[in-house]
Amino acid sequence: MGSIRTVENIAKLAKLSVSTLQLPSSRLNIGAQQYTTSALTLNTAVTGVGGVDATVAAGKLYTVYAVVSSNVVYLIASLSSSLPTGFTQARAVGGFTTNASSQVDQVASQAGDLSVSSISVLGNNLTAYPTFRNRLINSCFRVWQRGTSFNPITTTAQSGVYTADRWKASLDSADGNIFLTRAAFAAGQTEVPGNPQYYITMAAQAFGTGTRLRFEQRIEDVTSFANDMVTISFYAKVTTAGSINLSYTQNFGTGGSASVTGVISSSVPVTASWSKIVISASIPSVLGKTIGANNYLAIELNLPLAMGNYNYLILSSVQIESGPAATPFEFRPLGAEIGLCQRYYLLISGPYPATLDGTASEYPNAYVPVSVPLRTVSTSGLTTGPLYYNSGGEFSFTPANGALSAVQYGAMVKILRGGISNGLGTAHSQKLGTWQISGAFDAEL
Repeated sequence: MGSIRTVENIAKLAKLSVSTLQLPSSRLNIGAQQYTTSALTLNTAVTGVGGVDATVAAGKLYTVYAVVSSNVVYLIASLSSSLPTGFTQARAVGGFTTNASSQVDQVASQAGDLSVSSISVLGNNLTAYPTFRNRLINSCFRVWQRGTSFNPITTTAQSGVYTADRWKASLDSADGNIFLTRAAFAAGQTEVPGNPQYYITMAAQAFGTGTRLRFEQRIEDVTSFANDMVTISFYAKVTTAGSINLSYTQNFGTGGSASVTGVISSSVPVTASWSKIVISASIPSVLGKTIGANNYLAIELNLPLAMGNYNYLILSSVQIESGPAATPFEFRPLGAEIGLCQRYYLLISGPYPATLDGTASEYPNAYVPVSVPLRTVSTSGLTTGPLYYNSGGEFSFTPANGALSAVQYGAMVKILRGGISNGLGTAHSQKLGTWQISGAFDAEL
């Protein structure tokens, strides 16, 4: 952060409490660093020093010097050179004519406190990036509830298989194999910044021509980024230099409009060394579309495959965000990332508390706590085992018949199976027990 010449006067400078500083089309200097934002709006009019108004005439530029103390940003500014061609009118952060130290007290008395809701900055000195701007989940491949190696993916290659949480690998032809695994970065490596722990390695083999390896994530809610510019950034390498392509699909869900697909980039060069790839594209509007259940926006990375050979794609730190430029990769706390993943896939393993109705034909219910609300509840991935209870001595039976169903109640899922024999042939008085249930709630899109 740039320094102010009279540090003892910092406390007198105008305070920015984070609430609406945006500067569309203006350039500022923070210390020695330039940055560009999108629109400066002050909550109150500011009269500057030396006759400079809060609204600067078109074509003027303010140079801003800043320092951070106790998480408060203090700014002073000076009127300087003309804005570049194409830049529009900007407002003064606190108008005065020079950045000399003698002006600091005047800035404090004239500018007052500015309320700033969001600061969007491209530069090295002020980095107030919004959290959760990356709409991809598990984008640096830290969560692997299904296992860490998938070798090979064959019979289901065309329909796809979920691998690292939220990520689906497939071929656009069933004629081929995919080998996919988690790999660890060496501690202290510098090729991919931010010290990510893992990357993903995919090797695919095609037995026919025109086949592609597809690696996708489906973002819940088809309106995500609709009618917006997005930027996708990631680190990638291949064993033999080549190209990949990126595409999107707007799926409007069950009973919704027909899916819309489009190309984000038809050819992206990738080399045998780690390199950062950044691509911006527009996602269409959903105006006039019918949106049904289970709708999503899919982002796909596609690797064309040469027939017969193994083709490799290695990825790390994938990000998609709104806007025309990439920001640094967003690392979220691991606990938060696990919670985001578990909304779509949650492993469970009992026994769980269960109730019985006390009749010969039991209707057992088990109560399974869940860490986050599931997107939807399905029992297809569950296996039920013995149900234990006491009826004049410990007794158990395995509920094998009757329909299995589930209902979600906030942080609890009730699992039911009805119309089964308790094995006694008679009713019993005990109505509490435990039920062994294992598997996963699979709520993927």
